[in-house]
Amino acid sequence: MRQPPWVQACVRAGQRYSFARSSRARHNAVNLALLLALVATIVATVASTAWVDASYRPPRSGADWLTLIAFLMLAVSLAGWCYFGILILVVHEASHGMFLLHGHAQRRRKLNHVSGLLACVPFAVDFAKHWEQGHLVHHRRPLEPDDPQRLNTRTGAEFWTLFWSLLLIPGFAFVERFLTRRNRARGVGRGNAMSLFLGFWTVVGSLTWWFVSPLGVLVELGGLQVLSALNQLKGALEHGGAIGSNPNPLLRSRTTLLPMRWVLMPFNISLHFEHHLNASVPWYALPAYHRAIVDAVPDVERPTFFTTSALTNLR
Repeated sequence: MRQPPWVQACVRAGQRYSFARSSRARHNAVNLALLLALVATIVATVASTAWVDASYRPPRSGADWLTLIAFLMLAVSLAGWCYFGILILVVHEASHGMFLLHGHAQRRRKLNHVSGLLACVPFAVDFAKHWEQGHLVHHRRPLEPDDPQRLNTRTGAEFWTLFWSLLLIPGFAFVERFLTRRNRARGVGRGNAMSLFLGFWTVVGSLTWWFVSPLGVLVELGGLQVLSALNQLKGALEHGGAIGSNPNPLLRSRTTLLPMRWVLMPFNISLHFEHHLNASVPWYALPAYHRAIVDAVPDVERPTFFTTSALTNLR
């Protein structure tokens, strides 16, 4: 498909922000430091359950119950947000060969392949199939029948029912992910990915149970439900609604510009229109890329691709 001149100009503008022009040492140091911070936050959150367990279990009053419930809600939300951050920072960036950089292209690909494989283990995801291959299809033919990542773009009542079920019904995320016909058909949570997932959480959960607290296991597994809910929110904001049926594949995504958007959508993943225009732009360069192209988008098109009304899009 021949692209309109303004789309061509926007795609070309991304070249100056490509990871190929980044300082490899700085790029790698920033990404590894942030990954370490995410993992450390998860560990600290789970470790804190030992003190709560000793102080408030069993609950002796209504105040104890409220404190315990409030703590668990906060801890589960924080763990889930960190899981989500790892999915975006490591898995998503690695699928584009730019979580870690190296001067030799083959070694760069290997570094990102290994990083993605390891980061996917706790989430029962086959990195090679669903990200290295599937995400490439998603960029070439977004939301078409062969796009394996088209299924988290529900909007309206269907989205809200699924979103709140994932957040509030214990165990629902595991049933939805591993047992529903839609996910079974695309091979989610099967084969080696499922075996590694079960092995990882058996070991980690057992160590947490014995050396920290049973509450820590609830936080670890509850965080996976929050991750699932955030992933549904991400997909709906990026591709949900009429924009997903645009005849031009490059115009099937939107950017969501909300104050404090990093609270829900870390690492600039909400700047998704820019990402689909030029997928070689690393997460930290997306704001500059957005500023460079926003005036190049025709006035009549701008509200479609740059939105500040998340609720409207979700409806």
